[in-house]
Amino acid sequence: MKVVYGNRSQAAFDTLDMRLQRILLYIKNVLCIDHSILEGYRDKETQNRYYEQRPRITTLKWPDSAHNHNPSYAVDVVPYVRIKGIKGGIHWNNQDSMIREKYYKDMVMFATTFKMVGLLLFQTEVTLGMDWNNNYTLTDEGKFTDFPHIELSRNRA
Repeated sequence: MKVVYGNRSQAAFDTLDMRLQRILLYIKNVLCIDHSILEGYRDKETQNRYYEQRPRITTLKWPDSAHNHNPSYAVDVVPYVRIKGIKGGIHWNNQDSMIREKYYKDMVMFATTFKMVGLLLFQTEVTLGMDWNNNYTLTDEGKFTDFPHIELSRNRA
């Protein structure tokens, strides 16, 4: 089965390090978990604009983000969850707090799946933007938690 991303997701996918691509393809094609790739590589202008934006989208200026490598060592990716009667599949800003809470749980499950597939099947260690210190506790990340963000761990070689 060939993977099919929408235009935006495919464009972002094409900028990713092959290790991230391999994990995403496994999740999409083998586990059949639908997802949207929001961003891969970021150029200098985009990175610094995100840094200056309030609230901040990133805490790092160019070239210090894993997004600033080409191919990118980071991906912003979210599950695409279909809910009957609700348009779209990304619900983190939904006005209904129950739907929004369920969606955040789905994001945690997706990111955990990504981490486990990477480690167990591809010997690729990643760091989640929701668990920067890799201690599997999501309540100790301080002021900046980035749920969609996943990056190759510091030993990127």
